[in-house]
Amino acid sequence: MNQIILLFAKTAIKGKVKTRLSDSIGIEMALWVYQRLLAKTIFTLNNIPYDIAVFYDPDVPTTLFDLKNAKYHFSQQGYGLGERMNSAFQWGFDMGYKKICIIGTDLWEINSELIKKAFDELYNNDFVLGPASDGGYYLLGMTRPFPKLFHNMPWSSNTLLNQSKAVLSEEKVSLLVEKNDIDTLDDLQANPSLYKEYLMYFKS
Repeated sequence: MNQIILLFAKTAIKGKVKTRLSDSIGIEMALWVYQRLLAKTIFTLNNIPYDIAVFYDPDVPTTLFDLKNAKYHFSQQGYGLGERMNSAFQWGFDMGYKKICIIGTDLWEINSELIKKAFDELYNNDFVLGPASDGGYYLLGMTRPFPKLFHNMPWSSNTLLNQSKAVLSEEKVSLLVEKNDIDTLDDLQANPSLYKEYLMYFKS
C-alpha cells in the first residue's frame, strides 16, 4: 500500500477547539460539536483501506485510540499550520508513500467515497484539493513534496483556496466537490443532521 491519510486533530479541550463557533454557542457546546465531528471522522477512517497517520496537537486525544487502523501517532511539528502540514507531508514521502492526503476534523459530510475519490484523482493528477465553502479547503492530496504550497499562505481565510490554486497554476490539479467545513454557527446550521443533534442535546 503506497497511500496514506494524514489526520490533523486537536485535543478536545474546552475553550481550545471551535473557538469561532464558541463565540455563538458557548465553549461547552462548541466542544460537543467538535467531539461529534471527531467521532464522525474516526468512524469514516475506520472503514477505509488506507494507512493512517494521526498528527495531534497538543496532546494525543484519548478518543483517537478509537481509530483502530491508525499506524502512527505523532505530535505536530512546526511553528505554524503551514510548517506543520509541510513537515507531515515530508514525513510521508520520506516513508515511501506515493499518494498522500491530509484532512482535518471539521467536515461532517466526510465519507469513504469522498476519500477514495481523492486518491483516485491522484492517479492522473499531482495534486487534489477539496474546496470548502468558506474559501479554504478540507482536503489536500499530493504525489510529491511541494513546500511552496505551505509558505506564507493565508490560513483560515477566504482566499486560501484561490491562493493555493495560484501557487499550483502550472501543475496538474483536480478539484473535488465543494463541502462545508464547520467553523461557525452558519456552518453548523448548513448541516441539518448535526444541527438537529445539537438542538436535541442543547435542550436535554
